[in-house]
Amino acid sequence: GTRAAKKKRLRALPALQSHLRTAHNMTLCELCITHKRDFVSKLPRFTPQGLKSHQTKGDGPMSGFTGHPLCEFCKPTRFYDVVKLHEHLNKEHYKCHICEKA
Repeated sequence: GTRAAKKKRLRALPALQSHLRTAHNMTLCELCITHKRDFVSKLPRFTPQGLKSHQTKGDGPMSGFTGHPLCEFCKPTRFYDVVKLHEHLNKEHYKCHICEKA
């Protein structure tokens, strides 16, 4: 069989994630699945170590992506981008408005 003949069609995203994990030891980034405006087929697949690197350091200097920002209060919670992180910080963590104006 050719590679094209072996292509597997899966009904839903959880089935794809399970297949990637068990058959290929690969995964997708949950933050990218949820927030990136792209087809799932266009999203990169990562090894477990590759996913950690993607989330913490990004996809290399040529990509312009430096990783998913971390909430310092909710470690290890990460957010898609700084906009989502700031939305979270403003909603979940209090700040001193006197200091903010100084």
